[in-house]
Amino acid sequence: MTHSPDQVRSKPVDVITSRQNPIVRRFRAAADSPDDTLLLDGVHLIEEALAVAMPLETVAVDEGARESVAALAARAGAAGARVVTVTAAVLAAMTPVRQPSGIVAIARRVDRTLDDALAVAPQMVFLLDEVQDPGNVGAIVRVADACGATGVVAGHGTADPMGWKALRGSMGSVFRVPVAVRQSLPAKAG
Repeated sequence: MTHSPDQVRSKPVDVITSRQNPIVRRFRAAADSPDDTLLLDGVHLIEEALAVAMPLETVAVDEGARESVAALAARAGAAGARVVTVTAAVLAAMTPVRQPSGIVAIARRVDRTLDDALAVAPQMVFLLDEVQDPGNVGAIVRVADACGATGVVAGHGTADPMGWKALRGSMGSVFRVPVAVRQSLPAKAG
């Protein structure tokens, strides 16, 4: 089914009722291996992504979603995202979150560099070394944002701050604070 760009932006493109749909597989892949894409689950994360003009690739909204959630999907569509409507069972297959919020999205991952994390002076940079729980990584990024940090640097042994669980823990802070990932940190003293 082909739609004009105006149709894509004004209403959902497709209704997906099968867990075998390629779009469902794409969401699962984004959750399992966020190398080039990010899985955003929830109203707050999607609102934060739109607030910083992060390009959303695809947005899936539960067919029974509240009006405010459907309006958020429409905003994402107006910003250029492909919007699809899914059944509750399909949405549950698209995200690893135990109780999906009614809307999930895929965004293109853009990694920040160490220079990005160190660009603002005076610097207040959080260094994360071997923080393995993604929820904790997200929470630390959220605290860094709340403290006015100018950047976050995550070492090789640290969980990916762009993984779905860390993104949820950051509550969108990862979109506001430059986070450099997979960085070599200096050897520990002592």
